[in-house]
Amino acid sequence: MVPLIQWRAARLMALAFLMTVAPACTSGGASPSPTGSVAPPSPTGSVALPTPSDTPSPVPTDTPSPTPAVTTSPTPVVTAPPAPTPTHTPAPVITPTHAPSYTLVDLGLVNIVTESGWAGVNATSYVAVANFRYHSGTKTIVTPAPGQTSATVLSINATAQMAGAGCSGDYCHATKWTTPASARDLGTLGGHQSWSYQISDSGIVVGFSNTTGDTTTHAFRQTGTAAMVDLNTVVGSGPTMTLREAWGINSSGTIVGWAGANGSPRAFRLTAAGTLTEVGPLPGMTSGQARAINVHAHIAGFSGDGVHVVGWLYNGTTLTAMPTLAGYELMHPYAINASDIVVGCGRKMSDDSQVHALRYYGGTVVDLNTFLPGGSSWVLECATGINDAGTIVGTGRLGTYNHAFMLVPA
Repeated sequence: MVPLIQWRAARLMALAFLMTVAPACTSGGASPSPTGSVAPPSPTGSVALPTPSDTPSPVPTDTPSPTPAVTTSPTPVVTAPPAPTPTHTPAPVITPTHAPSYTLVDLGLVNIVTESGWAGVNATSYVAVANFRYHSGTKTIVTPAPGQTSATVLSINATAQMAGAGCSGDYCHATKWTTPASARDLGTLGGHQSWSYQISDSGIVVGFSNTTGDTTTHAFRQTGTAAMVDLNTVVGSGPTMTLREAWGINSSGTIVGWAGANGSPRAFRLTAAGTLTEVGPLPGMTSGQARAINVHAHIAGFSGDGVHVVGWLYNGTTLTAMPTLAGYELMHPYAINASDIVVGCGRKMSDDSQVHALRYYGGTVVDLNTFLPGGSSWVLECATGINDAGTIVGTGRLGTYNHAFMLVPA
């Protein structure tokens, strides 16, 4: 049995639209060894990035300090999480306008392979990525749960709780952190492996787990201190589908992900009441996945036909195809905020190592690298998180090393 990050890469390559799509967060050949690399010192200054002439960008309701220095300091104090019961909270109304620029903040070196390169950001710009939490210049290493030897965080909620996975030997388990030093192994649905992708503001974790015998995966939901629950056991109505992976959850407890077989995944939406709906695929496409859901229950995902992958936005009634980033045939949305601003990655079919971070809003898609000044050593490869203030996080390359980044609207 190989480590999960390698097993996941092989499995995702098999399922992603007839062997044509590799995971969209990693550049081929650019990742340092997972066992560690020695990198040159990170730049110590933030860079104000000019805005392309015709691309919209969100304006934050407040401006977090973009101090880029990465230092070790006491863990920021976070409040206790609320009871993990889904609530129906009125959605905030945010009207994006054209931001004049972004400020780029270097969050530091990360050793990433496939989905361990995922980064998440909450409303107050706490960032979870790789094996650390970042906030206002302070980088705090997360501690694995008892019995684990390494940890990776992918998602962070309003109270700075995090979700991801912890590994020991060949196996990894979905894990939840109440603080960087307090982790809980969530176990599995009977198999040896599990992974959590998202944690809601009320502390509900979703992801996937191998079932008994390790022959397949099922999507799960985990609440409070209870054991994880197979989502296939809570479906009350809807189409007959095997829910395989859960990628996103909103404040109302609606979960999105993919169902079906590896070769032909189908996007799903499952409400807290157990109503299951298939979303998409786009006309002419044969498969798809739902990756993220916002407070309005609007969903970002993608569809594929075995050759191309096209991103889409679903507002509950209409499925809208996103434009394709010029030169990139494979489009992968990863996150959506309350203003329906979507971020993700574009990958070239002809060169799997060519990956660029993208942002979509109001019918326009833009390569986030167009905000970089000329001569920059950065390549922003994949944007995987965005908060309602418009702050974007993700991973990329600084020279030949993988780094996490944050783009703060200025």
